[in-house]
Parts: sequence; structure tokens; C-alpha cells
Amino acid sequence: MAGINQLTYPIKKVIDAQTSTGVYWVLPEHLEGLSLEWTIYVTFDHTAAAGGVTFESAPFRDYQGTWATVGSAIAWSAIDKAHMLNFTGLLQSARLRLSTTVTSGTCDAYVMAANKT
Repeated sequence: MAGINQLTYPIKKVIDAQTSTGVYWVLPEHLEGLSLEWTIYVTFDHTAAAGGVTFESAPFRDYQGTWATVGSAIAWSAIDKAHMLNFTGLLQSARLRLSTTVTSGTCDAYVMAANKT
């Protein structure tokens, strides 16, 4: 019998009306090393003209090198459009980074995760 998804990390807004590049969310320590099903939503407002968000992973949270991209980077493609990235796997450390400056508008991002029991 297939497992039932248990919401481990309820949906949270982790990027709120931002425009500048930088790391805006890091995986909470209590979730490090768990195999989870991730859903990430990214939205650009009705005035945005460019921007990008990247979901990344590394062997530990203080890693100073280039983090690995998980899935595909999410790039602006239209105003008022929701983008979604799904990923299932075991991540030791993860973060969400605004990787390309948002021009003329802002970006929001939401993260949620579930595990199978």
C-alpha cells in the first residue's frame, strides 16, 4: 500500500515582494537530511519584467562554494504568472535564492514539503 503524504512543512511565504538578489530562505535544521516532497511556487507581480529564483542544495548549510541547482531555475516569463517547481529527494541543506534581479516589479515565493509515512 502506498504511503500517505504527511505535511511536514506547511506552505510558507519565504520571499515577500523582493527585488534584489540574495538568499531569502534556508532549510530549517530539523528538516535537514529528510527525504521530502517539495513544492515551490514563485510569482512575479503585474509590473515585473524580469527576474529569477533558484532552489539549491549543498552538503551543509554553511557551505561557501557554489550550491547545486535542484530542478530548473525559475525565470520570469509573464506578468501575474505562478511558476511551480516540484522535487522529491533527500537534501542535507537547501535554500531558495533570488538569483536574478527583479526589474520593474517584485517577486514572492512559497515553500511547502511533505513526507511519506
